[in-house]
Amino acid sequence: MDLGVASQLVESEPNDSPEQAQMVRLPVRVKGLIHSPTTANGSDVDLFRFAGKAGQQWIFEVVAARNESKLDSHLEVLDSQGDPIPRVVLQATYESYFTFRGKDSMQTGDYRLHNWEDLRLNQYLFCNGEVVRFYHYPRGPDSGFNVYPDFDKRHAFFGTTPLTHPLNESCYVVEPHRPGTPIVPNGLPTFTVNYENDDDSLRRFGDDSYLSFVTPADGEYLVRVADVRGGGRSDFQYELVARSPKPDFGIVSIMQEKGEVMAGTGYKFGVTIKRDDGFDGPVAIHFEGLPAGFLVSTPLIVQAGQLRAYGTIFAESDAVAPSEQEASRTKLIAVTQIDGRELRKWPYGFGKITLKPQGELQVELAPHQDNPPQKDGLPVIEITAGTTTTFVVRAIRNGYKGRVSFGNQDAAYNAPHGIYVDNIGLKGMQLQENETQRSAYLTAEPWVEPQDRIIFVEAEEAGRPASSFVWLRVLRPNR
Repeated sequence: MDLGVASQLVESEPNDSPEQAQMVRLPVRVKGLIHSPTTANGSDVDLFRFAGKAGQQWIFEVVAARNESKLDSHLEVLDSQGDPIPRVVLQATYESYFTFRGKDSMQTGDYRLHNWEDLRLNQYLFCNGEVVRFYHYPRGPDSGFNVYPDFDKRHAFFGTTPLTHPLNESCYVVEPHRPGTPIVPNGLPTFTVNYENDDDSLRRFGDDSYLSFVTPADGEYLVRVADVRGGGRSDFQYELVARSPKPDFGIVSIMQEKGEVMAGTGYKFGVTIKRDDGFDGPVAIHFEGLPAGFLVSTPLIVQAGQLRAYGTIFAESDAVAPSEQEASRTKLIAVTQIDGRELRKWPYGFGKITLKPQGELQVELAPHQDNPPQKDGLPVIEITAGTTTTFVVRAIRNGYKGRVSFGNQDAAYNAPHGIYVDNIGLKGMQLQENETQRSAYLTAEPWVEPQDRIIFVEAEEAGRPASSFVWLRVLRPNR
């Protein structure tokens, strides 16, 4: 594994205490072993001393599980005397507890909390040392919050590690403060999160630890490596990597099943990215080589702070089936700005795109009013941040008579985070049998920034047809 660190050392014992810490110069890679033949269970810790200047940022990570070591690492950065260094102070503003059931360390959905009605999206929740963040509201009393990233394994914040939480465990909505900031007491506790990590908060490296450290002042510091269980064994080998941040990104998956687009309808796909070393900016996804007669919602934007975006490929009603070569030539190019420079990642193959005959169901998404605003020849749904608006979904039934389901709060695909389909209940947004139209509600949180984004809907039945494109325009509230 190449992490771009040229200087390589081997751990030298004894280095179990601050006085014995092995001196290293960053950046560095150190090969070590957590094991002591002189203790009953082999318990051991390794400390390394380094010099830092105020404001420097370093990435420390342990490479062990990724190399099939049995070490379950725990990583800390300490001051020169071996004392913890505060990373953030979290002030509780609201007290709650888990209801209905607890959570394992992976789950992102159904966080059921006592008196949840007063809680808001993007707030942080402190749960016995772990910090999560609200992504979606419950859809009623028999559901719970979703937390970041809203899919796959749960993420934690401020270097904390995802944990298991039992039923009735206390938890607190918290606000982050810089260490040393005066905090006005409010009768609820504060929690200090130090520079330490068990398992990487973004769940990229299994049992390996990852920690971003900003040097608070000129001086010497210690980095401490141990096994989280407190033991040591001869197969607890590791590499400690200390390096400068390298903000980066990449596409990790393109979600599309068969690429079969029905004439006159859309085909939903998704793009998931990874973010490295604190890169948090927006990423634009462009397409090249789309077959004639097919349109795509581009540029597709993965929002700042998010990992996924959904788009649709739409086949015009008179589209002609592409040749074998044309069907497989579509590529994706991902573009962003990092530190003032453009970074492109390409090409990513999209897979084969084929044309199917028009199906027995088509769906439409439209503004509620007549003569809506237009952009690029497409209708615009306007919503002001902090308000709710209405829109219309329609079904064109070419023989299909059953229920049409559009999903839940995410049914308006590709809407910005903080904008969601509202007032739908547990069954989601649906058209009943033989129903052809209904109105629905779209709500925007007050903090959603003004922007234009292409959105669409998808039916879950009859081959999953998606609608054509509609612009969603977010307006700034009048003050």
